Amino acid sequence: MMHDPGTRILRLRDYAEAHCAKLAGACPAFAMVFSVSDGPDRAFVLHSCGDSFALAWEPLLMDLRGLMKRKGLAGAHLRLDWVEEALPMTWELFQQRLDKTKRGYFRYGIALDPAFRVLLTEQECNANAIFHGGARVELARFNPGNFSVYARWRFPEGALPPSSPETPVWLISTAGAYCGADGTVCDLPGPARDKRSGLTARGLYAGHREIRRLTPGLLRELIGGAGLWLARQVREDGMFVYGHFPCFGRLIDAYNVLRHAASCYGLLEAWAHTGEAALREPALMSLRRLGLFTREFRSPSGGYAAFVVDGDEIKLGSNAMALLAFCRWRELTGSDEFAGISELLAEGTAYMQDPETGAFAHVLNGGDFSLKEKTRVIYYDGEAVFALLRFYRQTGNPRWLALARKSFDSFLLDSHSEAHDHWLSYSANELTEHVPDMRYFRFGINNCFGFLDFVLRRETTYPTLLELMMAAQKMLTRMSGMPEAAHLLAGLDMDKFRAALHYRAHYLLNGCFWPEMAMFYKYPDSILGSFFIRHHAFRVRIDDVEHYLCGLVAYARMLEAGDPRWAAPEDPGSFNLS
Repeated sequence: MMHDPGTRILRLRDYAEAHCAKLAGACPAFAMVFSVSDGPDRAFVLHSCGDSFALAWEPLLMDLRGLMKRKGLAGAHLRLDWVEEALPMTWELFQQRLDKTKRGYFRYGIALDPAFRVLLTEQECNANAIFHGGARVELARFNPGNFSVYARWRFPEGALPPSSPETPVWLISTAGAYCGADGTVCDLPGPARDKRSGLTARGLYAGHREIRRLTPGLLRELIGGAGLWLARQVREDGMFVYGHFPCFGRLIDAYNVLRHAASCYGLLEAWAHTGEAALREPALMSLRRLGLFTREFRSPSGGYAAFVVDGDEIKLGSNAMALLAFCRWRELTGSDEFAGISELLAEGTAYMQDPETGAFAHVLNGGDFSLKEKTRVIYYDGEAVFALLRFYRQTGNPRWLALARKSFDSFLLDSHSEAHDHWLSYSANELTEHVPDMRYFRFGINNCFGFLDFVLRRETTYPTLLELMMAAQKMLTRMSGMPEAAHLLAGLDMDKFRAALHYRAHYLLNGCFWPEMAMFYKYPDSILGSFFIRHHAFRVRIDDVEHYLCGLVAYARMLEAGDPRWAAPEDPGSFNLS
């Protein structure tokens, strides 16, 4: 049920009046920005300035009412921002600031004149790729073409970027509030002072609602939303809509069968956690399509195997992820529909293993099953071992455990733990459940604990880091009840591990397309509830969402287990990152 938009607009006004402070300096005393969208299309944005709150609000309200009437907007998504800080600098210095910032991570808006007649918030700039110089440019760049396109739409009188390096501009930090159809007002925090640089840092929750503590209920909502988004990407033929570039509403024109298989697995994990009935049929359709990518093969020894063929390649990781997805379906439903192909995929995985060393070949030629690449990416190894172990758990056939163990023994010799890969963490945890060999526990510890500083300080959301941590957390929890493992646990900085684990889970919230963020992109409804990769132009791709889902599902299960050692902290700002 949608609450009356007029009432919700007044709630936002009341909230702003209680929190909006007068700007210091020569800028307008009050600068307010209102954004409105119904969901199918990008938000319309208006702003107004004045010497008092009322003088800024009244013309803004009048313009907003006129806009909503002309466009026939019901106001499903309403957002009010106000400028909290404006930092003057030259156009040249502004571009130097961009040049020192990772692509997608410039967290300010911009005003181009002292009266703020031309003002764009951070959300507007990001959603229209105004600070994005292209896929080959790793740092932020002002994009004059994207600016001009949006400025013609946003400003009735038009706007031009500065033509001189000495032209003054203002960096803009905002705070705000969002009110959706249910009438609840969400606080959108403002800037926080960075003590080290003295500059304004946008903080952990810049641009979206502040979550002070992750709870099982909130996680269930996030997982449910992302699961439903992933289910909506499954077409009638079982293929996925592979991904979106949301700034301009473009679909990603590519496909990768390994990522199809991984996304099937992620969809099943979401279904297992939420019980959402709407996920079952899309999951089954995508699994059946996955089966069509497989090809049977009779080996020189006379046995039969199957491989997932992607174009002209057979990837170890594709076989593994398909096997994992089929195993998960059987585990959740009891159905044997994919039992036969699972057996053949396991045989195909075994075919790619060197019987002497246990090492896997990573890529075969799809035409004749000959070796194409001995090694491509290390996560294929962890995927293969994890899949064989899950298949062993399901079938009880000791052959699969023996093959997995032989491969893992090769990891010990090759120092695989230095890769700090999440699939290696999954496989170490799974293997130690069946074979409590202290060498395998030590591997799992080294794979994770040598990476904690990276986990704590990585600027990108990097969702596989939470998967890495969660698999290690399961292993460490079991080890705590094993006297024979006490010597491995001695000396480990468990406080740092817990801080890294919880911090990374909180940090993933910065990759969620909350409604107050999604509303600024070309087609908000197409991305709502999904997760994005900021430095890839806010790309939303099925496998990215799968990684977010799997990490958050594992974290939610941990919280639901109620072990006080792993309870979520009250405030993510309390993490000690020193």
